[in-house]
Amino acid sequence: GGCGVANLGGVWGFQPATEIGGKVPREGWQPMTIAKEDTWKRNHWGKHRQEWAKATCGWYRRRFVVPEAARRRHLRLRFGAVHTEAEVWLNGRKIGRHVGGLTPFELPVGAVPGDGACELIVGCRSSLAKIEPQPLGAMHRFHAGIWQKVELLDLPLVHVADVFVMPSVQERRLRVLVTVRNASPAEAVVPVSAEVFVSGRKAAPVLRLSAVAVPVPAGQERQVELVAPWADARLWSFEDPFLYDLVPRLGGQAGVPVRFGFREFRVDGEDLRLNGGKGRLKAT
Repeated sequence: GGCGVANLGGVWGFQPATEIGGKVPREGWQPMTIAKEDTWKRNHWGKHRQEWAKATCGWYRRRFVVPEAARRRHLRLRFGAVHTEAEVWLNGRKIGRHVGGLTPFELPVGAVPGDGACELIVGCRSSLAKIEPQPLGAMHRFHAGIWQKVELLDLPLVHVADVFVMPSVQERRLRVLVTVRNASPAEAVVPVSAEVFVSGRKAAPVLRLSAVAVPVPAGQERQVELVAPWADARLWSFEDPFLYDLVPRLGGQAGVPVRFGFREFRVDGEDLRLNGGKGRLKAT
């Protein structure tokens, strides 16, 4: 099958801390609801409980069970965003670290127990804690912890690892770079294609990007470029922020949709142009 996505939003355990080094806590968890959809409303653990507002660090815990059919596939955890530094453990094993509270990241799950039972622990340092490298920007001072959705990705052994969408208004074309990951023990040759839909609508695709076959050695990644002309694309603008969804495909398997606007920023001398027109940006 294709890619499965399990949303891990809901009730988690949380506890404030002064540091996340050392042992992971086993007791003292208090309930906290992590949103199932991306939101700006609760971007600091202090917005869940006032007594947590001054904490510089925090621990999160989520227990879940991986379905039997998914235990033999390639599993990854995807975090929409965590302020500001995150260290992640699964079943007592540290699986990764990420610094940067505004960017998504993924981590490999690895092998899961026979019964599929998992305990996910996320230790977070806010920007008020000691972080190396220290993040830049004013927003970090007001955000702390998990503030975007967390998902478990159930992927085939050969799957789409990344998609980079590059619209060109000047050339009236769409260029897409698709990275294919092969987690199987043998080389795979896969046809890579893509379809574009109006975002949020169940209708026929408005654009198809033809398949390109790419050989991917075992345990490695390869990138392929897809290009298609698109003369009648609806442009994104500040007045009309119209969006599309691009769905990558490996053979008949659909990947995770990527939302984008058909727009192009260019620097022309001292001018910044959006879709060919001169525009102004106001700092706030």
